[in-house]
Amino acid sequence: MSGKALFFIPAAKEPMPAVWNWINSTDYVDKLIVRNFQKGIAAEIAMQFFFQRDEYDYLVVTTDDLLGHQFQVRHLLAVEKEYDYPILTGWCNHVDLWASLRVEPLNPDFLEAARYRPFPGLVFEEYDFTLSRDIVTGAFGFPFFKTWFTGIPLTLIKKETLKRVPFREWRRRKDDFCMTPQAKEEGRGVMFDLQWAMDCAEEKIPITVDARIFLLHVFKTGAAMQVGKDPRVKFIQANEEYTQEELAETEALLVEVVASAWKERKLTRNSSLRDEEA
Repeated sequence: MSGKALFFIPAAKEPMPAVWNWINSTDYVDKLIVRNFQKGIAAEIAMQFFFQRDEYDYLVVTTDDLLGHQFQVRHLLAVEKEYDYPILTGWCNHVDLWASLRVEPLNPDFLEAARYRPFPGLVFEEYDFTLSRDIVTGAFGFPFFKTWFTGIPLTLIKKETLKRVPFREWRRRKDDFCMTPQAKEEGRGVMFDLQWAMDCAEEKIPITVDARIFLLHVFKTGAAMQVGKDPRVKFIQANEEYTQEELAETEALLVEVVASAWKERKLTRNSSLRDEEA
């Protein structure tokens, strides 16, 4: 299936030139850069905007701490055109020899209990991530294989798929990065990639990995967080096909969805969560 993609980059860290070089060079798709918002607001803005724009068939997501290549989005789109996957993703490293990827699902009862432990609830060892060497040697298949968790490193999602499994919080956390009144009261949503893996499995939506698309997770970047510092949204068109009137309409829609996301987490809020203590 051929179609048009929106490239969404939630950015909340000090900009790293090598990372932004490949993102900026990916100039053949429209980009939506949502900078310095808490994760739930950024996801709300992107999804509300994406769902209201009929021209987009796919949302492609990456983050601002992964080093990729400018042609990887083009590769995703070419593979998607041929195979029509509901979700197609690359992969990245986590630490040392491990990939940020788990093929087999974690036990649902274990996950439910872990969600109410002290933050973060899951430690690295409990994810039991895959060795990077198993991916590159084709232990699960090559070039494609199915997986449960990927961390959403560079991921293409069909619009109808995202409507079924929108990005939602796995748990909440009260800290200095809670920006909105709702977040200050309830805590901000965190660990969206884990909840998304659970939701995809629940809906029986396969996540297909293309082992040829690798991104480097540069390092632990928690100290570089800039959430709340001059939050802003930028839309960058891929070419000159939009008229000035259409661009004005786009900017007006972004103002609308930012206000909506700031007021309430409509899509990302996980209403099944019990209230957690700070």
